[in-house]
Amino acid sequence: MTPDLWAAAGIIFGFLTILALAEISRKFWHLSPESSRKIVHVGGGLLTLPLPWLVSSPYVVMGLAAASSLLLFAGRKLKTLKSIHSVDRRTGGSEYFPLAIALLFILSLDQKWLYLASMLVLAVADAGAALIGSRHGRLRYWVEDDAKSVEGSLAFLLLAWPAILLPSLLLTDLPLPILLPGTLIVALLVTGFEAISTGGTDNLFVPIGVCVILPKISAQPVEEIHYQLFSLLAMFLLGGGLAWRTRTFHAGGAMAILMFCYGAWTLASEHWAAAPLAGFVAYALGRRLLPARPEREQPVRVIIVFRTVVTALLLLIIANMHHLHEPLAPAFAMAVTAAILQSLWNHWQDRQPGHPLLEILYILLALLTLAAPLAILHAATLPHLLPLALLFAANELYRRQKQTPPPAWGAFQLSLTLLATVPAILL
Repeated sequence: MTPDLWAAAGIIFGFLTILALAEISRKFWHLSPESSRKIVHVGGGLLTLPLPWLVSSPYVVMGLAAASSLLLFAGRKLKTLKSIHSVDRRTGGSEYFPLAIALLFILSLDQKWLYLASMLVLAVADAGAALIGSRHGRLRYWVEDDAKSVEGSLAFLLLAWPAILLPSLLLTDLPLPILLPGTLIVALLVTGFEAISTGGTDNLFVPIGVCVILPKISAQPVEEIHYQLFSLLAMFLLGGGLAWRTRTFHAGGAMAILMFCYGAWTLASEHWAAAPLAGFVAYALGRRLLPARPEREQPVRVIIVFRTVVTALLLLIIANMHHLHEPLAPAFAMAVTAAILQSLWNHWQDRQPGHPLLEILYILLALLTLAAPLAILHAATLPHLLPLALLFAANELYRRQKQTPPPAWGAFQLSLTLLATVPAILL
């Protein structure tokens, strides 16, 4: 056997031993399912920390990940491995865990410090947040159907920062003035990823986020890092305060919006971030101005935010990958404007009857929303505005034909947003 295969065999044996210990602890020591699950989580993560030093072939690592995922999936289907699969919540985190390890091994590109920092966050911070949140969490918030806690998120942040900082400090020559604020930014961002992830997807998004964001942040000048850190904190405080005061968004929905705005800033510019931020603030104020009917008053969730921004997000990623920020800025502004205007239109259909003056103010706010993103990105021309008029006509036609507004952020409105961006791309 080659050294890679010997190392893989050792890791498999170690993982099976951890599984056996978790099963014994659950059965004989009456350990809670959440605690026995975290034994496997932490043990499996720490076991794979030396993987880049032991294995050189990505194919061996992918084989390890595939075998582990199949084992865990079979355990779920056969109702065995109760130390992992007997928790009350629905989660696929155990299957995502091996996939995350394989992706980290490939993405880190022999930069062992990136792999180590990402795996430490996955193994330690994620498990610590779950345990502390389940035992001591009092300040609860909802992300889709999952209840999370402020205490758990704070624990995640306090564990993630040193988990990212120490490997960066010990295995690179990056100076401390860059590492301290830079790793804090990454820790804050992946805390946000963990907060808005559901169904165990944090086991995938959190470590990949560390691996992708950390080298980008650490390559910035120290002044830029400080600027981004203070701006990120201000954005989170102001946005979180607005969400709390207006009750427009679930905590997860507010976090998703702020993460998107910060992503627009880091992948493009402050102007790209200001456009959606202005739009979402206008939407929150509009819902505060004219509340919805009680049976229709529902805070905006993560999945709705994702559907709202998905077109703009795709444009942002393409612009960043191919350096097309200037040509795609009008299309990005159009995608944001179309999405926010349709959200305001949806709410207008669900509103409680209000004072005529308030309704006039709401319409003026919608017009401001129309102008703001386009003006911020210098895209307000007549050919760009025409698709928005057609968008409203399509929504109204649907309402008259079906005798009901289109489903909020279903396929119909998502398609309209996408179509509204096409002229901005072509012109």
